[in-house]
Amino acid sequence: MKVMLDTNILVSAFVFKSDMMNQLIYKLSTEHEIVICSYTIKELKELVDT
Repeated sequence: MKVMLDTNILVSAFVFKSDMMNQLIYKLSTEHEIVICSYTIKELKELVDT
């Protein structure tokens, strides 16, 4: 199954390094196909660059 992640999920994964978030990302990446749209990548880049 394809799973689309938005900016909020990606930021949470980086900022709140919890076991639950790590397990979620691991499970998604091993059992599904993660899709991230170009808008989300652009938005994430803008957040990181500030």
